[in-house]
Amino acid sequence: MKSPRWLLGATMLLSLALWIPPTRLLAQGVTTGAVSGTVTDAAGKPVESAQVQVVNRSTGFRSGSSTRANGYYYVQGLEVGGPYTVTVRRIGYQQAERSGVTVSLSSTTRVDLQLAQTAVTLSAVTVSGTVLASTFSPAHQGVSTEVTDSLIRRIPQLNRNLTDLVKLTPQVIIPTRRMRPPG
Repeated sequence: MKSPRWLLGATMLLSLALWIPPTRLLAQGVTTGAVSGTVTDAAGKPVESAQVQVVNRSTGFRSGSSTRANGYYYVQGLEVGGPYTVTVRRIGYQQAERSGVTVSLSSTTRVDLQLAQTAVTLSAVTVSGTVLASTFSPAHQGVSTEVTDSLIRRIPQLNRNLTDLVKLTPQVIIPTRRMRPPG
């Protein structure tokens, strides 16, 4: 029995492809770097929920993260080079900063910082507001939608059916089946 010529060629090509050792794909590389580290207090205990901000001084690009329960942070997707400035702040601690950090391609630069405790007095926040009588009234309850005449003129319609305009209100549900009257 003779096998088709294309089948013989396909078998040879497949065996050749399996025999050649695989090479690394160079087009799938990483083009960014990262900064990580641990934030601790003066006693060496980790500081949780501290805000970490990484700023590229040459481009102004900013990225940030917050520390975990163990004081660790990780900021990825940073352009290669620098210089970067890493700033850490937390309420109750003095701000810490490290300048001149350089980010390498496809690697993580380690920047550990230590925060010193400081006394902070938080000021009170006063919230005030005014009530517009035309918007809030005891007689008017619930939501409403106003369909003006200019809106009616601008909306494309096939016919002047009120049901088409009522469909614009999100609170209205129009049944798709028509119910038959009893009798």
